[in-house]
Amino acid sequence: MMRLTAKTAYEAWQKLNHVFLADDSGSMIMPGRDFSHAKYNVQLRVTNGFGLPDDPPPFFNMERRLKTLETRYIDPDLWKEGVERLLARRDRATGTYPNTFLVQFHRRETRERKVPAGGGCLVSLNFTWFKKRWHLHVLSRASEITARLLADMYFVERAVNRVIEEAQVRKWDPDNLIIDWTLLLPSQMKYMVPIFLLFVEGEEAIKSMMVDPPLNDWHKIVQEHFWKEFIFPEKIKWAQRRKWSEKFLTWTGGRDKWLEVGESHDVSYLH
Repeated sequence: MMRLTAKTAYEAWQKLNHVFLADDSGSMIMPGRDFSHAKYNVQLRVTNGFGLPDDPPPFFNMERRLKTLETRYIDPDLWKEGVERLLARRDRATGTYPNTFLVQFHRRETRERKVPAGGGCLVSLNFTWFKKRWHLHVLSRASEITARLLADMYFVERAVNRVIEEAQVRKWDPDNLIIDWTLLLPSQMKYMVPIFLLFVEGEEAIKSMMVDPPLNDWHKIVQEHFWKEFIFPEKIKWAQRRKWSEKFLTWTGGRDKWLEVGESHDVSYLH
């Protein structure tokens, strides 16, 4: 089990991605798969709420993504059941004694996608009143930790705010909310690493990642993929994956610039 602590969920998201890049101990590395670096049972502890930027990185059309997740995961009957538990105990929920309340997600088949073989990735929200403070526990079955996890955080924050409003929850303090987020099977995609670095640290961080001596097996796999495939989107047959390479080249000024970087550092993967 890995446990990371951060002030906000956004900081935890950044920290988690950096840990995956720097440390592949205890991981499963599967170079030929898209979900190619996986860990088991990672726990994020957040002490001061979500702290998500108003302008997130442009991984998705965020509003469209949030609507998609709402359609996939919020079953009206199941949602109502969870909210009504909280509402029924509104006056006693924040009293002397601890209380805990479950609101479940339910992954439904939609026109745009079937339910994954393992079931839904987002499982539940649990609201716990303990020692005069609200705590939130989020459970995820599986998660790609770069774009999809960040979108999940925005969706969960919106879902939580909806629960608080509909259940008329008292003494809610979003800036001092403790969040424990359990990721049972988080994974990092090799082709999302450059995207993450670009919007968190900038192009210089990408250059360092791709030309410095590899720190571990995962670092080496990411480098090789970047130079042999990622900057050549025409080699990528799967459109869902190809779009990230195309977007990256558009955002950073094109392939020729990266080829110059590789050649100036005599990157062996280009020869």
